[in-house]
Amino acid sequence: MSLLTVKNISLAFGGPLLLDGAELTILDGERLCLLGRNGAGKTTLMRVLNGDLPPDSGAIMCRQGLRTALVTQDIPADLEGTVFSIVASGLGEQAALLDEFHQVSRSLQSSTDPALMERLAQLQKRIEETGGWQMQQVVEQVIRHLKLEGDAAFAHLSGGVKRRVMLGRALVSDPDLLLLDEPTNHLDLEMRQALTLALQNFDGAIVVVSHDRHLLRNTVDQFWLVSEGRVSEYEGDLEDYERWLADRRKEAETTKPGSSGAAARADSAAGDNAEDRKARKRVEAELRQRLSPYRKQQKKLETEMDLLQQKLLTLEEQLADPALYGEGHGARLKELLAEQGQAQRRLDDVEADWLAVSETVESLEAELG
Repeated sequence: MSLLTVKNISLAFGGPLLLDGAELTILDGERLCLLGRNGAGKTTLMRVLNGDLPPDSGAIMCRQGLRTALVTQDIPADLEGTVFSIVASGLGEQAALLDEFHQVSRSLQSSTDPALMERLAQLQKRIEETGGWQMQQVVEQVIRHLKLEGDAAFAHLSGGVKRRVMLGRALVSDPDLLLLDEPTNHLDLEMRQALTLALQNFDGAIVVVSHDRHLLRNTVDQFWLVSEGRVSEYEGDLEDYERWLADRRKEAETTKPGSSGAAARADSAAGDNAEDRKARKRVEAELRQRLSPYRKQQKKLETEMDLLQQKLLTLEEQLADPALYGEGHGARLKELLAEQGQAQRRLDDVEADWLAVSETVESLEAELG
């Protein structure tokens, strides 16, 4: 199913056309890498795909309700707050409620101010009404998976950690299309591997601009070349592209490049084994498509288990109150015990479902290698 199509778009910034009749269709679950020399228009195309930059002409057609998220090459200079607040900002309207709840909860760790307690109760009620607790679980899970400290001040972080925070902000929005512009910049080897695993587990479509061979080999199925204002599918892989680029540099030393035919030259540069590599990528893409619904179900069950466990802890605290076992509280005690039993039975069922789904995920991941 098509997520987004750009058709015959052109764009210039008061000078020569940067995009000139460019066309691209992105399907659900596809994983694409944009190749091209610096200044060819890759970053500009990413901003168009994200809806940040309207083209001068042409059409953009997207699936109704399409959610996109762009992680830019440059870290915004005006971001302030904690890691938790910035990651949570990817949720939109619910972000402010969760951030304030997080801040008030921290304050109450060292204070018993009645005003703070009242505000916490108000926030809790509002978050319950908007279904925000589940979203808080998502934020906390993303922070854990990216090995971030939720209470850390964003301004004091290194460049690599800031990029992980920006990736977290994109992921919590659960986008259908994730756009990544040089995502491994400033990341050490360990975090590059963590990013690769995160993208392998991501269920949506991906468009990435990167020179990181390890990342591309493990997360990308197709290469598209941005050259001379056009976008065309590249039949080779990264090694073929680098050879083609070297040939183009040699051409430039002896003759001025023509204004057409780049895509044809790119196609002819692919090595003899490009078709084998492409076939392998197709098989991997099919496996990822089979994995996608199971991973989504796995994440949903994990979130429900976390919520049920929190509920059971709350019920245990309430049942530990000695006053509950005094005269006149029998009805409330019976109600809490019934609620505890119901939550425990549901948790047992969800854990059984999670184990079954996890076995399927592990089996398919083993096939994927």
